[in-house]
Amino acid sequence: RGPRLMFMSVPQAQSRELGPRGQLAILGEHRDHRDHDLYRREPALPRHVEEARGAVGDVFTITGLHPGAPGAHLALYQELHFGEGPLSRRERELVATVVSRANGCEYCLAHHADAFGRHASEPGLQALVATDYTRADLSPRERAIADHAVKLTRSPHDVGEKDVEKLRAVGLTEREVLDVTLSISYFNFVNRVASGLGLKPQDVRGKYRY
Repeated sequence: RGPRLMFMSVPQAQSRELGPRGQLAILGEHRDHRDHDLYRREPALPRHVEEARGAVGDVFTITGLHPGAPGAHLALYQELHFGEGPLSRRERELVATVVSRANGCEYCLAHHADAFGRHASEPGLQALVATDYTRADLSPRERAIADHAVKLTRSPHDVGEKDVEKLRAVGLTEREVLDVTLSISYFNFVNRVASGLGLKPQDVRGKYRY
């Protein structure tokens, strides 16, 4: 499942050379991450991420303007996406990909479509899941998970017990239903952070370890 990380809180400090507007612009303009205040203030935190995952995502770096947020965010991501649990890596990346597509979050879609491809060997499956999963040759379990992810993303007010029963009907346990729901909810959160701050898709090919 990949190396586990211990994330620390970033101590509060003031930006020394760039104000908040300049710090956000660093990522919007694809400038060097190391110009960002997080690397100056607490270099060990992004270094741990880079060593474990191969690279540091913009959505992590940009939250460094809020002391304590990078550690809290990454701890949640690590637990839900890489922690021990009944969902496979492929299923977790399936959720991340279809939620990001439903939200139109190109930044997260680039990351997680790439990650899904690492766990999907079937020819053409990665591209279909990243564009229109309904045309993909998914198992009944995977399709139920993807359907639930998209409905909870687009129409959360319409989701109820009958939708949970559909997940149970394809064999999901109570713990798996919970983990699917937590994963869907997390990616809706991070999609909105990325889109709300105008993050642009990164070239992720071969850079990250999933």
